[in-house]
Amino acid sequence: MKKNQRKLRKLAHYDNVIIFPGTYEKYVRDGERYLSEHQYEKAIEAFDGAIQLEPTSTQFLFSYAVALYEMKDFLRAREFALLALEHGNGEYIVVMELYLTILIQLEAYEEVEISIQALIEEGFIPPEMMSKFIYLRDLNRRLSVRYGEDELAEVASSMTFEEFKEKDLYAQQQFLTSLKGIDLERSIGLLEEIIASPIMPPSVITFSLMLLKEVQYDELITVEKYGQQMKVKPSVLTLPGQDLLSEAVLHEVEKKLEKDPSKLQFVDSAIRKFVINAFPFQWGEDSAEVIANAYIEYIECLMMGEAISDNPLLEFIQKVDQEADF
Repeated sequence: MKKNQRKLRKLAHYDNVIIFPGTYEKYVRDGERYLSEHQYEKAIEAFDGAIQLEPTSTQFLFSYAVALYEMKDFLRAREFALLALEHGNGEYIVVMELYLTILIQLEAYEEVEISIQALIEEGFIPPEMMSKFIYLRDLNRRLSVRYGEDELAEVASSMTFEEFKEKDLYAQQQFLTSLKGIDLERSIGLLEEIIASPIMPPSVITFSLMLLKEVQYDELITVEKYGQQMKVKPSVLTLPGQDLLSEAVLHEVEKKLEKDPSKLQFVDSAIRKFVINAFPFQWGEDSAEVIANAYIEYIECLMMGEAISDNPLLEFIQKVDQEADF
């Protein structure tokens, strides 16, 4: 009994609250999972729980900032992004990109301009990310002239599909993100073309579907990904990762790998990539347990450097995982 009692922790500021071992880790794991599934409010709740237990933890600062940014809590997002920079939580240049994006939302245009210029001059930006920071700088300069909402909507609605498809993945994602702040009705035609195009990156199609869901788009539209086709009504779609099957698969995996957290992290990551990139497609008719076992086998094959077995489900999992752009 005494041994078990020593394994329990108490919150310093809650006299009679007993915290069981693994509670903090579960909060963090749940927060990361909700973040990957775009359930930002739930992610924030999980990270709130984690930070109550470990106020000085630096483990999830970047993820916390991302979730807060997506919920438009820009002041708190800036706070945690800055902490992530100070404590080295996440790759520096990626965290800096988020921090500057938050500053743009807070209209700190001069600070953004100075920061990006300093990063370029001092050689902090790797070549493969230079286009992202050039885009941020250009966006910052455009916004600094204080476009009104109608003018921003006019700029967005003038984008043609031919122009959109010539952008790189990052610029496509940034453009779609910018549509959330304006009248989406004016961009429905472009979103229809993006979704109907099999050459578009899977995550871009997913994001476009979610934007059409936001405006309750009620027409059938054909989606093509990974050699499969489906007709869907965006208005009735469940958001990625929030359907019953995805939740059941994640539950099965967590149960089976409870004693192997390292492997669980890899399996969770692969599942999260699938639900975002394959959306609205799923794994087929297999049960949650069969799918969970397939993911565990897939990750074990990767770890051992072995080829996967001849199995349609495993082959589909591998295809999505290897071709994912998110």
